[in-house]
Amino acid sequence: MLFLIKNHFQILIFAIITVIFTGLGQTFFIAQFLPNLQLASGLDRVEISFVYSLATFFASFNLTFFGKLIDRTSLVKFSVLTVFGIVLGMNLTAIVTGPILAFLGLYCLRSFGQITLGLIVTSFLSRKFGAHRGKALAFASFGKAIGEGILPIVIVSLIANYSWEKALSITSIVFLFLSVPLFVYIFNKYDQRPIYEENLETVSHKTSLDFEVFSWKQSLNLKYPLITMLVNALMPFIMTGIIFQQDKIIEYKEWSQIIMAKAFIGFSLLSLITTLVVGHLIDKYRALNIQPFILLPLLFALLIFQYFNGEWVCYAFMAVAAISVSMSSLIRGSFYAEVYGLKALGQIKGMDSSLTVIGTSVAPLIYSLLLDNGMEIKALFNILIFLTIVGLVTYAILNKFYKNLLKRS
Repeated sequence: MLFLIKNHFQILIFAIITVIFTGLGQTFFIAQFLPNLQLASGLDRVEISFVYSLATFFASFNLTFFGKLIDRTSLVKFSVLTVFGIVLGMNLTAIVTGPILAFLGLYCLRSFGQITLGLIVTSFLSRKFGAHRGKALAFASFGKAIGEGILPIVIVSLIANYSWEKALSITSIVFLFLSVPLFVYIFNKYDQRPIYEENLETVSHKTSLDFEVFSWKQSLNLKYPLITMLVNALMPFIMTGIIFQQDKIIEYKEWSQIIMAKAFIGFSLLSLITTLVVGHLIDKYRALNIQPFILLPLLFALLIFQYFNGEWVCYAFMAVAAISVSMSSLIRGSFYAEVYGLKALGQIKGMDSSLTVIGTSVAPLIYSLLLDNGMEIKALFNILIFLTIVGLVTYAILNKFYKNLLKRS
């Protein structure tokens, strides 16, 4: 990784900064002003949660189209358009007077912030770094930890010194003047042509899947791409629901209220360590060979939760689950480039992200319905363990299928 930093410092710093900016559309940032938004829109807690889930759900439908634009249009123009989408979202949220404006503001933030901006940077790095994309994506993911650390503090400080509406407006102005020059400079200086070739094994076996374009119709007809995307969405679905229902989990386990917040420290630490290790492993062994193991740490984490007690279980669960979360993010970023080629990479990644976002948007609602209708936490976790095992088996079958398919090419 050191030689990448030495030779491509500008691109890697750009990637970190861009990933930090994706935090403007993520839950950890929006949650800081969500109570204010709830009051301004005249909604109760359940209603504002529904609006947030609905905005996230609808945002997911843009991703296939946006992915196609990343493949076919100027990254300068598209990234600037994305920036203005985020700025629009923050300013619509700042002037909210009811549920419609709340939905539109959150839709823009979720659609252009977390989702599209992340798609731009991961697609760009996947194309540029070839056999070193695992390390490049791992380096970029440092921005996620940085964003989680500084963005909530920034927005809370601004809200404390100004109103929450002014805090959003100030943030949008600063973001606009920082990001537009950065995107224009980087994408004018560096096009999407690869810096490094693919590793030899990938190059020699990818041609039959090197799609010029890709569509939902192809995914349905071929079946295996859709199955891959669905199983990729399983882990985010499980973890989003667990984190959303953490108050009920804390009550069930008789933990103190502060324990989950402390457990996120271990979660972040293990995510960082996993990022460093997995990024290197992807470049050495290929994402295709590591993909079957994505859900294995999550299975161990769920089993620890289900069969042990004590506050240490919370720390262990979050730390071990973090390995799966980090593995999933990095491996998915490289897998599609390895297997499907680079020509339709943005489109395929956009489709994958669509299903993931749909899963994370419906998870809180599904978990709530199950628990509110009498299901116990223990029974819920039995279901999650079963789903994880099904996911592991599916990954193993897909892995064998993909390898046979690529060998025939």
